[in-house]
Amino acid sequence: MGKIAILDALIVEVPKPWTPSSSVTAINVTTTSLDLNWTPANGGVTDYKIFNGTNELGTVTGSTYHITALTAATTYTFKVEAKLPNGTWTTNGPTATQQTAIAPDTTAPAIGLVSPANGATVMTASPNISATFTEVGTGIDPASIVVKVDNKNLPYSYNAANMTVTASVYALTNGSHPLTIDVTDLTGNHAVQWNSSFTVNLGSGSVWPEGSSLMATNVTTTSLDLNWTPANGGVMEYKIYEGTNELGTVTGNVYTYHVTALTSGTTYTFKVEAKLPNGNRSTDGPSSTVSTQGSSSTVNTNSSSGGPILPSVNQLSANGLNDLIKQSGTSANITVDLNKNDYIYLPGNTGELLLQVNKGAIMTTNGNSIEVPSSVLIALSKLLSGDEAKDAQIRVTLKAIESSVTNTLMDAANHASGALIKQNGVLYEFDLTIETKDGKSSRLVVFNEPVTLRFKLESNGTDTTLLGIYYLNESLKQWEYIGGNVNAANGTLEADLSHNSKYAVLEYNKTYIDVQSTHWAYNSIRVLSAKHVIEGVTSQEFGPAQPTTRAQFVSLLVRALGIPNTSVQSSFIDVTKGQWYSEAIVAAVHAGIIKGMDDTHFAPNATITREQMAVLLVRAYEFKKRILLESKDKLANFEDARNVSSWANEEVNKAVNAGFMQGRDKGRFDPEATTTRAETAKAIYNLLDK
Repeated sequence: MGKIAILDALIVEVPKPWTPSSSVTAINVTTTSLDLNWTPANGGVTDYKIFNGTNELGTVTGSTYHITALTAATTYTFKVEAKLPNGTWTTNGPTATQQTAIAPDTTAPAIGLVSPANGATVMTASPNISATFTEVGTGIDPASIVVKVDNKNLPYSYNAANMTVTASVYALTNGSHPLTIDVTDLTGNHAVQWNSSFTVNLGSGSVWPEGSSLMATNVTTTSLDLNWTPANGGVMEYKIYEGTNELGTVTGNVYTYHVTALTSGTTYTFKVEAKLPNGNRSTDGPSSTVSTQGSSSTVNTNSSSGGPILPSVNQLSANGLNDLIKQSGTSANITVDLNKNDYIYLPGNTGELLLQVNKGAIMTTNGNSIEVPSSVLIALSKLLSGDEAKDAQIRVTLKAIESSVTNTLMDAANHASGALIKQNGVLYEFDLTIETKDGKSSRLVVFNEPVTLRFKLESNGTDTTLLGIYYLNESLKQWEYIGGNVNAANGTLEADLSHNSKYAVLEYNKTYIDVQSTHWAYNSIRVLSAKHVIEGVTSQEFGPAQPTTRAQFVSLLVRALGIPNTSVQSSFIDVTKGQWYSEAIVAAVHAGIIKGMDDTHFAPNATITREQMAVLLVRAYEFKKRILLESKDKLANFEDARNVSSWANEEVNKAVNAGFMQGRDKGRFDPEATTTRAETAKAIYNLLDK
């Protein structure tokens, strides 16, 4: 009986062939083969069958099997079963799922369908450049694309869906222009570089529009004003000539020039020529022949001091206005001192009279002034018609408000903003109205052109870098920032107004608990906060190390430069109307500052890299200043210069040379690194400081 019991125990303890820890593993995986290794089965197993899915591949006695004739980049499921001593096969053997290796991409992309075609002639100074890539492997590397005209890198857009690159070039001159296009795929296969050329034939009207003219106005015995039609092609500057003598130069956004020291009763021929971004100058600019007036008698004025006419009462008569116009000479404005009064009345037709002599009007009081264009005065007078307009007068008010009112407003503003707000000078009310003879008053809701307010700065310990001009939104009981540029020479702060209101100069000193005074971006963050360009991530925290998205950076850039909104619709499918950043992105695209990741995508929520930021900073500066920055080889100072993408190389050089950006630690620029909020603030501060 005892022996039977022992035999029973041995039968019960026979091990199972496969246990939970049994496994099969694929090694030495190639594009067409691999090796399977598995855990040997228990229980005296002698043979193994290997399956690919349900297909039997073979039988072996060991625990490894070499499989061939597989397809690259294909997923397979393999299984191993064991033959038991009794001749049966297991059905629960281990399995393994494995993908074969991807075949290496050794095929380079090809460049084709290039426009303009090799040898083509285009009739524009700003041709569109395009090319289509053919790629059958891992795909095009967008960062590797290079488009050059005249050996100068162009910004481009890449549409990944149809593998098409497009670029624009401006202000080309007549003649042949070499075109180079280059690209690499994601594996590193380099296309055969495209090299061709096309010819620009501008004819007579590509730089100067057809019908361009140069006109002389305000002709006197010794002076006149020249006005001309703007030229095409992103003009950098204009040169003005009298005969062959160069008189002077103005920037590309100025289309007028004042000529003096002429001889009375003499005929002169004037000409204007444009300088283009590529450095070339036009030679076919418009010209004008004009004669100065003969000698005339001197006109007496009410003032012998040469200063502004001071009205004896709060009213400037028609004769006084005419005398003031004569006294102003070549100045762009007449100047009227309110003579310590709060307001002054001007003739109702002041705007029309000033327009005839291309002047505006400046009203001054206690060192403060308001400059009103003639067009605003004309728009104001047009609010009245018929009998109402007869004998109507324009009233200009610039009135100081008592300090008790401003003290209450300061307390409320400090509490609401979390910033320390301090007033510089006095709160003034500016009001521009037109009044009929029976006392009816009308005013413009919004001025049709900006009116410039200049405040005299007081020496009361405020920081001029933190000052701005604010208007009082009386319905919301809060201050709203409108801007402010310091004129150090005159000791004033000025900003453009769009409506009547109460205005004051305020110091806005906002600090954050996570940006100490020793932080390298402390001052930049403080100044941009005062300009209301940037805000914290909370009321107390700035988040200096947090990343900046592409949408955030473009919004900051547009706000900092004051780029106006546009009614143009977004061409990006990921930038739709109503999103907080959509207006800024559309405005920046319209200004030519930004392009998308491709034709239809901007990727607003993607973080912006340091090289991307450099490109946008340079484009923004050149757009705003209408000058081209120098591109010196500053990248040579960085050990990772080779990591800068070819499409960003020129702009990164410019950004570093201009002082917009610096490297990071250890002598590196880190072009592909994510830009932090602190770096963003510092870069925009540097941009505004130039």
